Amino acid sequence: MNDINRVCWGKRDLKANRHWQILSLKDYNPNKPIVVCIGGNGTTSELAANGIAKVVEIYLQLLFNKGGKNCVYDYIDIISAVYPINDDSDKGAFEKEDIDDFVDNFLIKIIQDENDELVPLNEACRRLSQVTFFTYCRGHHEVDKIMHAFYKELKVLGYTRQERDILMMSFFEVTFASATYSSLIPIMFVDSKQDEMINYAWKNGETSACLDNNLNGIAVKYERYGDVLLSGIALSEAIYDAIHIYSSSFRNGDKGDEHNLAILARDIDWSSLYETNADCVSQMIAWIICRAVENSLDNFYSDKYVLQMSLEELIGELIMIMKDFTPEQLMSKEKGS
Repeated sequence: MNDINRVCWGKRDLKANRHWQILSLKDYNPNKPIVVCIGGNGTTSELAANGIAKVVEIYLQLLFNKGGKNCVYDYIDIISAVYPINDDSDKGAFEKEDIDDFVDNFLIKIIQDENDELVPLNEACRRLSQVTFFTYCRGHHEVDKIMHAFYKELKVLGYTRQERDILMMSFFEVTFASATYSSLIPIMFVDSKQDEMINYAWKNGETSACLDNNLNGIAVKYERYGDVLLSGIALSEAIYDAIHIYSSSFRNGDKGDEHNLAILARDIDWSSLYETNADCVSQMIAWIICRAVENSLDNFYSDKYVLQMSLEELIGELIMIMKDFTPEQLMSKEKGS
């Protein structure tokens, strides 16, 4: 268990001791796209932070499998956070100093040139699009706090509201087991613990429009910006459209805890998970992360800003995964096809 009183960041590194290297955001100058992983507020050890990074590493092997199982880090960095422990609790939270550290020493640096001058808007979008967030539970809330602070700082730097909104749309987040709104474009996987969200969706027929794409407890719903309620929860501060995937029955009828990312983690050989729903949702998460990182790479290698995939297109791909759960089908898709 970690006794630090500030958030600690580290990078997944197969050459480092325990495959996780502590890093200072102030000194971190990435030269490739990045996946930022923030777990639940029980992530108070380096072991736990490294664990969520490893989950993403294995997910991303779908995209990079042709180069071998250890080639992920030839293309991207994966960093993750260790929460500080608050008082006598074994849980943690990002404090203002941690938020400011991430905004000032990571996000703002991305949109500055070597002379600390702001780059043009399209170039800033191209750079920010190389950051993908993967969050679990409380981590989604912490990213939202970071993005609210970043949005305010962009105003201080002189960006108009329209420019700030454009910059925010450059990011992409995939989150599991969180029912809070987001300042990003979120792909939200809702587990059975999120009773308010799940019960409203099923009891009020919100999933009826996609029942053809429903698999015994899994349904995909397009949440459109401007709705008074998104899945029954007032999300008045939501800025963008989102995709919610309602999921349950991860334990094959067992009533044990389904609010656990480990249920959806793959092994290094990508063996099928025991329960069909967990297998399906795991592959959906992996596919979305791969698509987000694919866009990051497109922007990394391009001189011009490449827009993200449309949510309508992504929904179609998720539905295809629901129709066929074999990893081989996912892994056979060529980049850019």
